[in-house]
Amino acid sequence: LVRTYIAYLPGEISKKWNKGSHAEKRSNSQRTNIINRPLLGMFRVVTTAVLIVAMDVLKQLATAPSELQRMFIRSSEPFFLSGIILTFYLVVDSPMNIAIFLVVFCFVVVCCVYEYLHESYLMTRQDHTV
Repeated sequence: LVRTYIAYLPGEISKKWNKGSHAEKRSNSQRTNIINRPLLGMFRVVTTAVLIVAMDVLKQLATAPSELQRMFIRSSEPFFLSGIILTFYLVVDSPMNIAIFLVVFCFVVVCCVYEYLHESYLMTRQDHTV
């Protein structure tokens, strides 16, 4: 009788653990999500690849000797500062550029919020079905 109630996780967490058909449902819904929205799936793949490379570069720079870090910062700082100043002047130069920048910025924010709310809704819906 005791062996029928064994759970590897203590308490209420053991009931919410991804196992069995619930994990299969979640993986199937994620697969159909990517199939139904192929551009979003490709965007996630590209974003993930870029983030992996960026994190690897940051890791290599963080573990490099301090002299090398100082050289990298002092040699790349003028390029970053020039890019920021150039972008600022391009945006402020005309009202059309300001409008385009604001529209693109608002679109990105709305897309991020929508994606977050959509994923949150799917997760709560899946939790209630189980």
